[in-house]
Parts: sequence; structure tokens; C-alpha cells
Amino acid sequence: DPSDPDGIVLVLLTKNQVYIDMVIGALESENIPALLKSVTGYHWRGMLPFKQGFFDYRLYVNQAHEERARQIVETIVPPEEIGWER
Repeated sequence: DPSDPDGIVLVLLTKNQVYIDMVIGALESENIPALLKSVTGYHWRGMLPFKQGFFDYRLYVNQAHEERARQIVETIVPPEEIGWER
């Protein structure tokens, strides 16, 4: 269950930073605030000796924006780039 107790929901889990950046830009253009979480933190990632795609990015939005955010994700991100915990 990707729901968070603070009223935010997971709308994208991916290892691809390019797609994360594209989705965040699209969300911002529609005034939908997003919360990005990763193992190391977004800005420190490039300083580690790991290849691109090593860490998962988790993108959350408020439940009120979930439907539109998922539409944006589905428009931008190919299904094979979206991962979900099993």
C-alpha cells in the first residue's frame, strides 16, 4: 500500500532521475507540490561512486492531487521504468 499516514501518496517509484525531473517539472507547471525521497537524498546522489539507477526515487503528492499526478506520470514515464515494492 503506497499510502502515507500524513495524507501523501506515492505516485512514482523509479531509478531514473531524468523521468523524476520531467514529472516534477510537469507537476510544478500545474501547481501540484511534490515530495521526493531517495536513499541518499536528491542532491547528494551525484557525488557517490555509484552508477545511475542504483537508488530508487520515490515521488509523493498530497492525496487531493493523486489522480492528476498519476495521469502526468503515465503520460511521461514508460511502464517499464516504473517500479513498485512487492
